[in-house]
Amino acid sequence: MALVNLTQGKAVRGDINSLINMVNLVEAMHRLGFGREYSKEVKDGLDALYAVSVRGKDSNRFILKATEMSALNAISELHDAQLDAITIKELDMAIDLVDSEIRHKKARVISMA
Repeated sequence: MALVNLTQGKAVRGDINSLINMVNLVEAMHRLGFGREYSKEVKDGLDALYAVSVRGKDSNRFILKATEMSALNAISELHDAQLDAITIKELDMAIDLVDSEIRHKKARVISMA
């Protein structure tokens, strides 16, 4: 629903936070070996979400450019495919990786404050 809201120009901060969580998991699963052949799509999706988040931070208006929409659609499809292919244990490993990266300040921060 968050991606739909974003593509329709109706996204709020909660939607952006949901997308950040999704993209973080995609990147973590990618780093764990699930979808390694999609490195470009992962990078493009991360960059697209970062760009739209930064642009909309102050105005609370999150408007996508066409290339960003394509990149986020691709990373969303990759997320769905990854979830279909992994076990709960592997998902837990990805979540732990995300938590570790954030805790150790290794993540690129999108400050929504």
